[in-house]
Amino acid sequence: MYSVGVLAVLLIMASAAAAPPSYPPPTLDARPFVSKANWRVYAVEYARSKGVATKRLVAGGAPKGQVDMSWHFYVAVGHGRVVMVDAGSDHFAKKGYLTPKWSIARSRTVVASLAQLGLKPVEVTDVVLTHFHWDHVGGVASLPKARVHMLPKEWARVSKNLRGPVEAGKRYVGTGSLPPGFLVTEAGRHTRHHAIVEVACVPKPIVVAGDGIYLWDNLRLKRPVSQNTDPKRSVREMQAVAKRVGQARVIPGHDPAVFTRYPSGVDGVALICR
Repeated sequence: MYSVGVLAVLLIMASAAAAPPSYPPPTLDARPFVSKANWRVYAVEYARSKGVATKRLVAGGAPKGQVDMSWHFYVAVGHGRVVMVDAGSDHFAKKGYLTPKWSIARSRTVVASLAQLGLKPVEVTDVVLTHFHWDHVGGVASLPKARVHMLPKEWARVSKNLRGPVEAGKRYVGTGSLPPGFLVTEAGRHTRHHAIVEVACVPKPIVVAGDGIYLWDNLRLKRPVSQNTDPKRSVREMQAVAKRVGQARVIPGHDPAVFTRYPSGVDGVALICR
């Protein structure tokens, strides 16, 4: 029979073994690539969910069971600029009210996520938003010098009621001054004017799908995301994009497989374009 002290040690050891791995300290340095003529694109995770019901992500005939879910944004460096596609959120890092709903196993702030690439918030020159949902725009508050790009129709939908992270008329510059090699088009229908973002990578472009697809399963099964304003149209649009650039080059908004398909060697970072 164990003593009280031994039992306490065993419980602590068991708890430590069961705890999810924390994100590693900054181990990459993206800054040397800012001056290059080609885009180097990373996906950076700021939170991870464990055991989310698949039907919450894949609508209409989703396979039964559960999947893990990644919450991430993208960072492109090159052409003298640091461009984020979507901006993440600090909601989970602050243990917000949605943390238990989404079964968050680990999280960190947007600033800490950028630090893993050796980048400071003031170094971000631009942020391209696929749509105006909290988990994609909240991090703008931490990017004091970034110009904000969004399709005009999506901006018009939300700008009259903006509060907090993005204020109308201050940093919004539309899509007319996008960095070279960036193309923003309306597709996906997660919101009425949801956008996808194509980046001219070498040798092939990638398409950041935002929430046009949550998982690659949305493409594989030809099923829309569960929250969608026009499911049939969304499927047609995303299938057309996948046919044009290749399914693996359409990067989902919440699929942890991004980090295994495009490994960087560092937990929580994917290297999509070199």
